[in-house]
Amino acid sequence: MKYLYISRNQSISFNEDYWYINGIEQKRPIEETRTTEELAKNCTKQYMKNVLTNLFSHFKHIAILTAAGTSMDNGEHRGKTRDGLWRECRDDIKAIIRELHKKQACSNKMKAIVREKNIEDFLSYLILFEKISDVIKDSTGNSLKESIEKK
Repeated sequence: MKYLYISRNQSISFNEDYWYINGIEQKRPIEETRTTEELAKNCTKQYMKNVLTNLFSHFKHIAILTAAGTSMDNGEHRGKTRDGLWRECRDDIKAIIRELHKKQACSNKMKAIVREKNIEDFLSYLILFEKISDVIKDSTGNSLKESIEKK
């Protein structure tokens, strides 16, 4: 299951067969041809539109500050995509996974993250692991997580 939105009192998710609001399977209209991912994304878009409309209706002036994401064009310095970062860090990732296997800490969640090549979730998992266990280092004693973060 992939989550598009999670908050304290709302979640929107989907899998290959269904899409969900707060874990409740949503009925697909008979004539509907969109994928469950498209349906869930549309639901998320509508939900966020309502949240923002309600939030911003109380303000006269508002400024939204954003930063370029890893997949965004940043002027002359193009950002890397998540897939590009995964490819660039492949050797470090493989070394980390080997160490996790040695420590019997390669959970089903980590296997799913690796299958999806999700660099953000991979780093989050690794940060949590290192908080409760040891820092994973290469043969020269350098932190593999830090090596990935520098890229």
